[in-house]
Amino acid sequence: MQIISINELMHIGALIKNCKFSSVTIKNDNGSDASLAEIIQCFPLLEKFKFTGESVSSHITATTVKELIKISHFSNIKKFTLYHILEEFDIEEFYESFLKKNKTMDIELLFDENNSDAYNQKVETVMNKILLESKTNDIWPPIIFYGTIINELTLNLYSAHKRASKYLKEFCLLWIFCFSAPCLGGIFGDIKNWYSNTFSSL
Repeated sequence: MQIISINELMHIGALIKNCKFSSVTIKNDNGSDASLAEIIQCFPLLEKFKFTGESVSSHITATTVKELIKISHFSNIKKFTLYHILEEFDIEEFYESFLKKNKTMDIELLFDENNSDAYNQKVETVMNKILLESKTNDIWPPIIFYGTIINELTLNLYSAHKRASKYLKEFCLLWIFCFSAPCLGGIFGDIKNWYSNTFSSL
């Protein structure tokens, strides 16, 4: 397993927009594991973040969600992916603070198969709340899987996520079409580039 110091990330992170870690551990100067929030703070221009592998759990604590929400550029991330999430991650707080009003971030969460039944029940409750919320409000549901379980609930949430992705794309295409009159000059090219950069990964 590769080990990276948080100072290394601070030095290289200022201009990085896409970040992917797999089976990597990030350490503070004192040898402790850096928190997920400390890692993301190193990338002020971050647009896509993916962290996979069993080492993910060492960077998540009971306060991780509250720390993430406080980061000024966290809401600017376009795609956020976490695998092997243990039950220290406060899924209920994440729902209340972010998921139930998220409209712009493509989120994928995979919870560890060794989490307790009680925690999995919390995850299921949040998933049901998101599905209910998505029926009356314009939100972008996340993709959520817990362990190796694939059931009607996970598939329904996955479908809701994909529908929201499709609607968002169609809305942006319509917006570009309506505001791409020749009199606007070069603005059409700028809008087209923004659209391509934003949704190319969906």
